[in-house]
Amino acid sequence: MLKHLMVGRDGWALKQPLIDNKLRSSDKEKMCLEDIESNLKKLIKYSKVDEFAKDMRIVFSYALQYPSRSEVHKTARNIKDTFELS
Repeated sequence: MLKHLMVGRDGWALKQPLIDNKLRSSDKEKMCLEDIESNLKKLIKYSKVDEFAKDMRIVFSYALQYPSRSEVHKTARNIKDTFELS
């Protein structure tokens, strides 16, 4: 699932850290798909599916802070909706 998101047409919006000083988020809450991929490769971060889902939701919540008309926000909303249905 993660690989599909990262190489898919919409993966650009969440693949790498989003940088916008106007967004209200602590560094601890900033996460991207590459961070999650790295955690999966380490095999130590996610012992439960819920932990993976939590980090995915952090990625979405950060991207959804962008203005609702931005491509980042629209893309994150679409991917989040699909993720939550899975």
